[in-house]
Amino acid sequence: MRFMVIERFRHGDPAPVGERFRRQGRMMPDGVAYEASWIDPAGMRCFQVVQASSRDALDAWIARWNDLIEFEVVNVVDPGDFWAPAAFAERIVEPHLRNVRDDDAEAIARIYAPYVETTADSFEETAPDAAEMRRRFATVTASYPWLVATLGGEVAGYAYGTMHRARPAYRPSVEVSVYVDQSAQRRGIARLLYGALFRELAARGYHRAFAGITASNEGSIAFHRAVGFTPIGVFHEVGYKFGRWHDTSWWERDLSPIAPA
Repeated sequence: MRFMVIERFRHGDPAPVGERFRRQGRMMPDGVAYEASWIDPAGMRCFQVVQASSRDALDAWIARWNDLIEFEVVNVVDPGDFWAPAAFAERIVEPHLRNVRDDDAEAIARIYAPYVETTADSFEETAPDAAEMRRRFATVTASYPWLVATLGGEVAGYAYGTMHRARPAYRPSVEVSVYVDQSAQRRGIARLLYGALFRELAARGYHRAFAGITASNEGSIAFHRAVGFTPIGVFHEVGYKFGRWHDTSWWERDLSPIAPA
């Protein structure tokens, strides 16, 4: 996979980036390779073309620089590949975001089920059915947004906020989750959903978002770091599933500075 990575130096200062680069190089993990780069001196931006075996591998590299650089990533292809009839027909289908509806329940239950049944990414042990999903829609949307991404009219992913803690002083805090259909991954849908969710939460007055991630889920950890989350700590052996203990890594992200789109 080829990506155009647009980097903006945090605080408009390239000096810390240059210093780290001189000491440690590009710090690219296995599966990520640099092709070319250009600097926009007026805008204090760097444009890099990067080859990566997956978006998770790219996010692992981004996480190593996220404290000094803001990233925007675009998946790019050769013009010949883009204009090939079959590929072009597939790529012109863009994700569409909207609020969840009751008739999404079956699709969302289907998307969520593999996370419950085959991974420890969810600590649930029985996948909820459509009726349970509709109950959850009603409970969550009474106080928080629940967003859906569709591709060609079909639900491809979803994201929502939930209560962080029950005591009243926790009201400005929110826990967030995002799930994408396994057939629709690597298309930027999770990032798109989270961006819209964060803006909606900020508009409603929420101050800080929290995410609990099974510590073995390196892809999710890299993704959350890439979208601005920072680590808080680890709950050790807090869950038991599939015959073994699992740690949970906790992450936080400020919502207040986000301006409406």
